[in-house]
Amino acid sequence: WSKAPTEQAQVHPPRCRWQDVSARRMVWRWWAGVSALVTIGYFLLPRDAGPQRLAFALLGFAAGIGILAAVKLHRPRKPGAWYCFAAALFTTTAGNSAVAWYQQHQGHVPYPSVADLFFTLSYPMIAIGLLTLLRARQGGNSAGLLDAAMATIAIGLSFWVFVLHPVAAGSGASIGQRILGTE
Repeated sequence: WSKAPTEQAQVHPPRCRWQDVSARRMVWRWWAGVSALVTIGYFLLPRDAGPQRLAFALLGFAAGIGILAAVKLHRPRKPGAWYCFAAALFTTTAGNSAVAWYQQHQGHVPYPSVADLFFTLSYPMIAIGLLTLLRARQGGNSAGLLDAAMATIAIGLSFWVFVLHPVAAGSGASIGQRILGTE
């Protein structure tokens, strides 16, 4: 009934290309070291200047590329969620880049702007990614989902009551401005 171990290995290739633990540890150490150096370098750049804004954008895009590389490397069963997270990261980074461009070239960020569009587009991608991960879970623990939903609703309602509503009610913002943000 059972096949020899060599036959099973040929029929079912490993899910991860990095079976060597020492190679994975080396890559993680390298990544952690480079990340620490880049973080320190970012804060050494002049605050709110062009080089710091460029570094921020490059780091955001590098993180999205890192997610895509991890999907290719680890080959998850359902990669769609991770593609959604990468797309959300790319759109958020594009929004941050647009804000940086406005600040650099106009001195202020108009409201609403292209940046708000990018930020708004990232939210459905995050939600789709989370729902995809939730549906891919095995076991179907609906109690955990209910607990998470209750906590999320409680935090969101508190945020609305104490932060968003007072800002939106007290401003002279148009309906479009209130939908896209809190100015």
